[in-house]
Amino acid sequence: MSMFKYTVDTIKNVSPSTVLLTLRSADDKTFVFQPGQYAAIQFTNGGRPSAARCFSIVSSPNDRNKLQFAFKVTGNYSYRLSQLRTDDTVYVQGPFGEFVIDPQHDRELVFLAAGIGVTPFVSMVRALSTQTNMPRTTLLYANRSAADIPFGHELTDLSAQLPNFRMLLLAEGDSSDLATQPGRINEQLLSKINSVDATYFVCGPPKFMDTMEHMLLDMGISPDRIVLEAFGQRAWASTRHHQLFNPRPVYATVGLALFLLTGGFVAKNLVEASQAHASTTTSTTESTANDTTTTDDTATDTTDDTSTDNSTDTTTNSSSSSTSNSNNYTDYQYQSDYQQPVSGVS
Repeated sequence: MSMFKYTVDTIKNVSPSTVLLTLRSADDKTFVFQPGQYAAIQFTNGGRPSAARCFSIVSSPNDRNKLQFAFKVTGNYSYRLSQLRTDDTVYVQGPFGEFVIDPQHDRELVFLAAGIGVTPFVSMVRALSTQTNMPRTTLLYANRSAADIPFGHELTDLSAQLPNFRMLLLAEGDSSDLATQPGRINEQLLSKINSVDATYFVCGPPKFMDTMEHMLLDMGISPDRIVLEAFGQRAWASTRHHQLFNPRPVYATVGLALFLLTGGFVAKNLVEASQAHASTTTSTTESTANDTTTTDDTATDTTDDTSTDNSTDTTTNSSSSSTSNSNNYTDYQYQSDYQQPVSGVS
């Protein structure tokens, strides 16, 4: 798989906790991807290549010479990434993931996001906004604080401009310039969408995804209409294809490419991580064979060496099959009672 060379164009905050990295192409190769996919990033750190980690792409495929990633600074790797300067070189590999829209199957879209889990939906909405016949699209976007909503202003503007896109921001606290509603995404709110033909895409912390999946199933939504973005070491089952998702082939593919392009030391650690993960996945698979999910997008995301990060270090291993660390979604986890949604939305 090819490695694409980019340079840093801008790096800035899009919310108090979220950084937007914008890259511009530095070679004549075109990075082709679908909205909702992710890519691996590598940069130079102290004269040596950094580990490669994966981030959801937030830019639209229509921006051929620009690539954007959003992340929270929570660990050593993401901190170093946030300290890159204009014209620094960044290498991008990919794309990866199947958390994408199927135009033949997904005629109406409902996006359920929590915190930085909105990133793949930003790319999707940006791309959909240029279509002549944009499908009816609804975004329910939950955050812990109304003062910290990544991409809240852009999405609000798009919902005002696009007749087929509507959005509801849910957050606690007051925001001076964003219209938010207190509460959580619950069955009462979902019932207002009133569409059995919609495809529901869910992205957020593990507990959020568990809750949304079970809630939708309890409401009678067909499993093949529920698409989950799986993060970390957890082995989700594919709701779209009715097959248990096994992330090990993804590790093998990424590991081989990194071995060829970035050096054997990356692949060596990846193999060790994959072997440790394989034993965990096997036990998890036996107990979750009837669960439902989709994409390998986030199956490669793991934990930062010092803190939970929103990226994937292919040299890092986690022994916990129930912990999902990518995109800092664990930072946005609600309290343990999130699995008992309240009906606080009118």
